[in-house]
Amino acid sequence: MFRSRAAAGGSFTQRTGDPRRAEGDLAARDALFTLRLRVETARIGLPSLTVDGTLTEDGPTERVAGMFGV
Repeated sequence: MFRSRAAAGGSFTQRTGDPRRAEGDLAARDALFTLRLRVETARIGLPSLTVDGTLTEDGPTERVAGMFGV
């Protein structure tokens, strides 16, 4: 799940009246979008890969290669 979003040079959320709330709202929106993608890819039978920081640097590459049989 997303908890925050980092941006080089500062985020636009820092220019809002309540930066902490803006960042939380943005993270919640991103989490809902991710859930929607997960549900839709499963519904139509497409492979998907969750990249959440728990994989090694080569992990996503290896998983995608495995999905496509290369």
